Amino acid sequence: MVVTIKDIAERVGVSVTTISRVLNNRGYLSDNLKKKGSRSDGGDELPAE
Repeated sequence: MVVTIKDIAERVGVSVTTISRVLNNRGYLSDNLKKKGSRSDGGDELPAE
């Protein structure tokens, strides 16, 4: 299964735009949102369907 930005946004509970901003390091993001959208520790993986 390919994981999309939409999948990540739904799992984390933020918008697709927010995930895009995190991935591209653009626009304003609070430190909390940066941590939520970008898990450097590997974090939980999305379940395979």
